[in-house]
Amino acid sequence: MQCVVRRHTPRQSNALRKHVTPADLVAEVRRQQKVQIEEINLEMTSMLQTLGDYEIPMRLPKTVQVPGGKAKILLKVKVRRP
Repeated sequence: MQCVVRRHTPRQSNALRKHVTPADLVAEVRRQQKVQIEEINLEMTSMLQTLGDYEIPMRLPKTVQVPGGKAKILLKVKVRRP
């Protein structure tokens, strides 16, 4: 599963003005993938603070059917400039 998050950064810096939180990712997954998840499904140890590509382990609710019956997948997050 994949989602893209857009954030502004100071000029010539990769540091985000506003960090990406689990709540932000839940909203983006719902909007982009039409999948209903909760913050508790994401295994994030900290907020995303810079531009880049991230892989976040995610435990899916039983209501979401995944080929192969996997309950845990990686959420691929791309944090980009607008």
